[in-house]
Amino acid sequence: MDRERKMYTEVYMLLTRLNKELLSKIPEELKQDIINKADTSYPYEVNELLPESKALIASIMEKYLNDQY
Repeated sequence: MDRERKMYTEVYMLLTRLNKELLSKIPEELKQDIINKADTSYPYEVNELLPESKALIASIMEKYLNDQY
């Protein structure tokens, strides 16, 4: 799996663990973009995040979920 698809797959897997309230704060367009770019065809287990995944997750948290943390 190329690095970009792996990053989106990692982010997708983490987003699937959010509760509905938090997930609803993220724009639908962004969620769809992540889903479309991720490889969701098999169960992927995240062991250690890529630096790019950490950066994208931090950006999402800061922009959309900041008031929750």
